[in-house]
Parts: sequence; structure tokens; C-alpha cells
Amino acid sequence: EGLTVIDIPNAHTLPGEEGDIFQKVVSDYAVPAEHQLTLRTRIRLARAFPDREARLQWVRVQMMATTVLAQVQNCYGGAQNGAAVNEGQLADLLELLQDEAGGGGPLDVQTL
Repeated sequence: EGLTVIDIPNAHTLPGEEGDIFQKVVSDYAVPAEHQLTLRTRIRLARAFPDREARLQWVRVQMMATTVLAQVQNCYGGAQNGAAVNEGQLADLLELLQDEAGGGGPLDVQTL
């Protein structure tokens, strides 16, 4: 598919702000616009949670919280109550878990 894997070892120890690191990676690797949000998310997670297991646990918690929110909205009329679940958010979280887990098969909410 022409994608390049970008490995940033010890991202949590890099000097500068997340935005600076993001801009450098985007310019160094010519990251297409459609992959920049995912890249920014991964940089933020790596800097906030240097430990891989802690990072995965945080993503799992976010996934479960978003799923519960979606279920509550579904039970109580959803959009009528104001906040709506971003439909892409669940897919993005699943993608993060899939990539971090090593691609050992498809993940879904039941897997968590």
C-alpha cells in the first residue's frame, strides 16, 4: 500500500513540545494529510505513557468509556440529550489497539 512505518524510539524523552515533534516527523517523512491525525495521536500517547502496557490500558479504558457512552445514548435517545459519540472515535481506538497488539487478528469490543 506504500505506507512507511515510522519508529520513534523513546519518544517520551525527545526534547520539545509534541507539536514540534509532530511537525518534524511530518516534514521528514512527508506524511500524507490523511495519516497526520493518527500520527499526532500516537505521538501524544507515546509521550504521555512511555510504558507500552500503560498506554494500551489507557486506550482500552477510552474504548470502553466511549462504548458505554454510545450505549447510554442509544438507550436514552442519543442526540436528543446533546452529546453525540464521534463514530470514527471507536474505529480509531480499535485501530490503535490492533496496531499495538501486533495485528494478531481482528479486535472488537468483545475482545477487550
